[in-house]
Amino acid sequence: MGAKFRAVVTNNFGTATSDAATLTVNPPPQPRVVGRHVFYNDSGFDGNDPGADAADDPAIAPDKDALLPGQKATFANVTSYDKGINGVMLDVADLPATTAVTEANFHFSTSTDGRTWAAAPAPQAIARRPLSTTEGGTVDRLTVVWADGAIVDEWLQVLFNPYPTAPLPFGFDLFLVGNLRGETGDSHNTEMLRVSALDLAGLRAALPTDPAAIDNRFDFNRDRKVTALDLALVRRSLFHQLPLITAPTPPAAPGPISLASVREEILSGPG
Repeated sequence: MGAKFRAVVTNNFGTATSDAATLTVNPPPQPRVVGRHVFYNDSGFDGNDPGADAADDPAIAPDKDALLPGQKATFANVTSYDKGINGVMLDVADLPATTAVTEANFHFSTSTDGRTWAAAPAPQAIARRPLSTTEGGTVDRLTVVWADGAIVDEWLQVLFNPYPTAPLPFGFDLFLVGNLRGETGDSHNTEMLRVSALDLAGLRAALPTDPAAIDNRFDFNRDRKVTALDLALVRRSLFHQLPLITAPTPPAAPGPISLASVREEILSGPG
């Protein structure tokens, strides 16, 4: 790159040489995550479909955000779904068409306190499908689903690397989502979410609601209505709690690193 070239044309009338031109090679854009979602898999909003496909899009929780490194958690980062965290999505721009996305592209870990992390249950499926194509590039949606009830009342940490077999500069993506079944976000406690009598009273006041929107905070089983089934779930979850953690921040790195080293740094560092 940066080399200069001239074109030489020769015919019956002679030879002509062009002015020098500098060769510039533009590298392909690097994959980047442009969207992170948690969704209610196997619910009334995806037709009670446990698979990973386009039917899951209407089940995305519009009122829930991914918790990013260094951010302090709030109820906006925690679902109250009775099946726990059983589906997340990543929207990735400029992911090469030849890249096969598998479990090797991810590391999943869980924690109940934000300090001690363990390997999460293995996902049941990981699927990739095109989301949009524009002049600016392509975006693919990666959908990851777990068994119902596999990740409940805890934090899930998702580490994604588009190139798991090669060293990489700091180009991976890290985010967290939490779950506390039966929580309605009623507390003003900024350090801890706890299912309490306030959640029970709030749900009783909301009975019955039919239909219930996807962001209704009392529809814990996400069957599109608030009924005695939700009331029973709150009663079973009374006094369960989840700390509002600050998401871990990976250290800066001066050179190429591996996904394994990032994972170990995060898991061994303070929560």
